Amino acid sequence: MNVKGKTYAVATGNYYTSKAAVRILAKGGNAYDAILAALFMSFVSEPLLSSPGGGGYLLAHPNGEEAQIFDFFAQTPKDISPQNKDFFPIHGDFGDVQQEFHIGKASAAVPGIPAGIFAIHKKYGTLPLQELAEFAISTAYSGYKIEPLYAEILRILRPIIESTPEATAIFENQNRQMYNAGDTFTNPDLALFLKNLTNHSEGWF
Repeated sequence: MNVKGKTYAVATGNYYTSKAAVRILAKGGNAYDAILAALFMSFVSEPLLSSPGGGGYLLAHPNGEEAQIFDFFAQTPKDISPQNKDFFPIHGDFGDVQQEFHIGKASAAVPGIPAGIFAIHKKYGTLPLQELAEFAISTAYSGYKIEPLYAEILRILRPIIESTPEATAIFENQNRQMYNAGDTFTNPDLALFLKNLTNHSEGWF
């Protein structure tokens, strides 16, 4: 979703993610506050595409300063053999194309997102971290309507979701069916995690 104001423009992959950024800008936050608010919300509104268990980069270019890269990509072990490990393929159905993904415990890396959040906020943030996550936390508790595009992503990635009972429990509705467009999705466990993360220092994670 794209949103423009008199002094800003926001572009994200989801209505709620953009809304989180716009809310912070309206409160007087700067671009980096808005980025972090959008990131928190993306965990809630785009949970199969964005996660505190992931990693990333941020190219920052504050006015009058040199451009800077924040590298908080996930850390992976060196020289590990997939043999005899919990590491196996599944196939995402894109209609005309089947894409192979590898999942299992051996596919997981050490998350870099939490460290990135704290580093960006320490360097450029102006509003309290708790305030930046407030909308994401409240939305995770109260729920939001699944958009058609995200319902399609759930369908494509269903083999990953159904590979563990924990993930299945998150993405099934009360009728034990995968969430569809228009269903209300909540994630109280994620809300509690974000609340704890933003109420503690970086060392908590």
